[in-house]
Amino acid sequence: GANNGVLLSDDAFEGSDGRGIAAILKAGIEKGSNGKIYYAGEYYRTRVGGGIAWYDPITGLKDGLPIDVYRPFWLTSISNGEYMLMSCKENGGKLLKFNVSRSNYDVITIDNISPGYIVGIGEHILGYGSDSELGPIVYRYNPSTNNIVWKKALPYGIVSSVSSNMKKLYALEYDGESYVYMSVGQTLAKIDINSGLVEILGSMDSVTNITLHNGDIYSAGHMGFLKLTD
Repeated sequence: GANNGVLLSDDAFEGSDGRGIAAILKAGIEKGSNGKIYYAGEYYRTRVGGGIAWYDPITGLKDGLPIDVYRPFWLTSISNGEYMLMSCKENGGKLLKFNVSRSNYDVITIDNISPGYIVGIGEHILGYGSDSELGPIVYRYNPSTNNIVWKKALPYGIVSSVSSNMKKLYALEYDGESYVYMSVGQTLAKIDINSGLVEILGSMDSVTNITLHNGDIYSAGHMGFLKLTD
């Protein structure tokens, strides 16, 4: 069918400081508490740094903030969109906590953890990353207090590579209550956000994206569009 969408960005945006950025906006897209739409990515011309940009649906205005050194490859929001969290792999792995109301960010180091793939769960995040001692892990973290609520080594059977390669698909979906569903590699798993218990639900033929609705899991990937029952 016809594409009736409106091009809001051609992967290029200019920050309010006048610096132009050409970024691969693959880190993600989220809605902020101020009603603006946020997206982020890495700077592809030199592979150094990146940026976060936003679009105001009411005024139609766009703006952005260049990010030096760090290359965001995963984006999520917490606290009802008051903050955007960006995961970066540089310098052992960092989190960038972007304040929506102030349009600035803080750099956060999580003790012994490279944050990897993250999803917001209220004021916390749940992540699939790597620990300097345990290796591949899932963890729950409070960015406001810098507190690791729990961290668990991944069970056998889950692909352990944490990569920012665009050709790989990873998915973390929060059900809004007690679980995060994770698709990584060829594995579909369910994570209890309170205990950290990881339950492998099954194996899939290929990497896939997932979403949740009325207790069912919907997936889209190389296998096509599927409805799964938890």
